[in-house]
Amino acid sequence: GIRCLIWQPTVVGLNDGHLIAITKFAIVGVCFRLFGIVLYRRYGAKLNKPYLFLCLALIIIGSTEFNASIAATFTMFMIPWCFNILAAGWYYPLRETFLNESIGERFRASMLSFDSMLENFSAMIACLVIYLSLGSIPLQMYWVFAGASLFVSAAIFLAVHVKLERKQYLDTGPRLVSR
Repeated sequence: GIRCLIWQPTVVGLNDGHLIAITKFAIVGVCFRLFGIVLYRRYGAKLNKPYLFLCLALIIIGSTEFNASIAATFTMFMIPWCFNILAAGWYYPLRETFLNESIGERFRASMLSFDSMLENFSAMIACLVIYLSLGSIPLQMYWVFAGASLFVSAAIFLAVHVKLERKQYLDTGPRLVSR
């Protein structure tokens, strides 16, 4: 949603050649998204520590957001953006699986609903901020902010998960495999 708002003023002024390029990119994007899903099914579902794969996806997506702030041409924007779509292809299914396995059965429905509501509320606030500040802040700054927020999210997610993992280890002790 936010990306559509940011690119809307640019897309409106494009000629037919650019619109054909965007259509081709959309088709390539679908292929990259499917490839990301295949990567998840092949490797992500088998990981012992899926949170590392989630953090990697956030870092890749954040890096492409930073690239968008400095991309001088349409091609310089679109080629790295394919990796954004690829990472999103494994991020969302892995995230849903991770959330479903991490939350107890008693609270799962409430927490997943809260997660969905928080995501939509955040997008709504971001759209409002973009609308209110559109004339005073260059569009590139929105991309920088988006990339930075994804890097911070990855760092917080990793730190919290490692802390919880250590606490669980301290509470239960090392797990021995019985034969």
